[in-house]
Amino acid sequence: MSSAAFIEPLSVIEFVAQLIGKDVLTRPLSDADRVKTVHHNSYDQDEYAKEFGINISEKLACVDARILPAPWLKYHDNGKEKDCLPRQGNHTKLKHLWQLEGAKERLELVKAKLMEKGSFDDAVMGCDGVFYMATPVIGVVGLTSDPKIWYALSKLLAEKATWEFAKETGMDLITVLPAFVIGPSLPQDLSFTASDVLGLLRGETERFKGYGRMAYVHIDDIALCYIRVYEEPNAHGRYLCSSVVLDNNDLVNMLAKRYPSLPVPERFEQFVRPHYDLDTSKLHSLGFKFKGIEEMFDDCIASLREQGHLDSY
Repeated sequence: MSSAAFIEPLSVIEFVAQLIGKDVLTRPLSDADRVKTVHHNSYDQDEYAKEFGINISEKLACVDARILPAPWLKYHDNGKEKDCLPRQGNHTKLKHLWQLEGAKERLELVKAKLMEKGSFDDAVMGCDGVFYMATPVIGVVGLTSDPKIWYALSKLLAEKATWEFAKETGMDLITVLPAFVIGPSLPQDLSFTASDVLGLLRGETERFKGYGRMAYVHIDDIALCYIRVYEEPNAHGRYLCSSVVLDNNDLVNMLAKRYPSLPVPERFEQFVRPHYDLDTSKLHSLGFKFKGIEEMFDDCIASLREQGHLDSY
């Protein structure tokens, strides 16, 4: 089960105006504009339409219609909101979830707000286990504006608070501490770290140079690690999830040799950084094996190219 918080999207009229680059408020759409909108939304590739044998034609037709109010939906009988009126949501942002294998049969999205107490009650109702992977980012004006610092601190404080809560309530808790995540990206809109990797592959160094020596892990390994420690009866405590630790210059040397068509920088300016490695023997003791750095970036670059982020390289 997964949950997602919905945000207010653009109105339909604003979306169409941005898509075709025209003022649609003062004059009607042309037939060509309507067809362009259909193509953009990939209606002809819709799996649900195909399942029912519905074909999308470019031939336009006029029909009489009326707008009906949104229907009420029935949620879990034992949830706080047994019935609710659907709110507007950013469905484009969730599209990649419904494209996952088995999503139509096994995926359920439940609206929730991360910082609202009790918001996830319906999402976890009846579950044997919960995988919690989101962390609120905090900040204090005047200390630092670096989002990486606040993100790391929020992770640390969230885990500390969770362990304290588990101790007080007797909750069975295991935490997985992943390294810098590399691999394919499901959504078209890249995450903060994925954008940094894309910049590196395009020859930009400004955002990535601050990482220095970094531990890396394939995104698939993180998912498999969560499953392994959940299913393993003897699993307990904290698990470091990392495949390899590399200095920036070692990383770009590997990337430049493996992907000569990409403008990867030759080297980074050297900063004084502590030399460290990570002990992942606890996870290895469960029989876990990691993918290597080459496979991480092979999958990452293939995904970026497929999504059009590296079209010119």
